[in-house]
Amino acid sequence: MLICFLENFQRPVEGSLMMAVFFGFSAAMLGISGFESSANFVEELKN
Repeated sequence: MLICFLENFQRPVEGSLMMAVFFGFSAAMLGISGFESSANFVEELKN
């Protein structure tokens, strides 16, 4: 398991820095709001 972890850090990253930030932000928003309650989250933002 440790070998796989170290190999992942040695591989070159595909894509741009902006895409990495976008995907990271998107994953964080799903973690904060919860996937099932994301519709409620958007509805609360409208009010």
